[in-house]
Amino acid sequence: MESSERVTPPQYQSSQAEADDLRAAYQSLRSLMNGTLVALVILTGSLSVFLLREVSLVRAQVHQLNEYVVNYEANSVPIMREFRASLIEFSKVHPDFNQVLAKYFNPTNYSDSAKVAPAPPSSGAPAARMPELPEK
Repeated sequence: MESSERVTPPQYQSSQAEADDLRAAYQSLRSLMNGTLVALVILTGSLSVFLLREVSLVRAQVHQLNEYVVNYEANSVPIMREFRASLIEFSKVHPDFNQVLAKYFNPTNYSDSAKVAPAPPSSGAPAARMPELPEK
């Protein structure tokens, strides 16, 4: 035999084939992992955009509801209090109306205060509050 020709034993040929198979499997796994990470980044970005839009919509709704409450307290509440006062005056003139007045306007059904104060916290810790939303 010539010294330039080398004969590889069969045991080394099978280990070379196994190494090539492992390299191919590793490369396939690496490609799948990279694809999964790209998909995860896209999904996270989409979720962030969705939540940002939802927060902006909720802020707009809170602003509208605050305007509605201010309008209600400024316009409707005084009319209702005036109506109640006129019913009380009417019941003084017509005593038989007192039963109806007591049924619908007993002291637990209304409040004379302009705004009802929130209940105090049950424990010594301060109560959790919603954060103030910035005006646009």
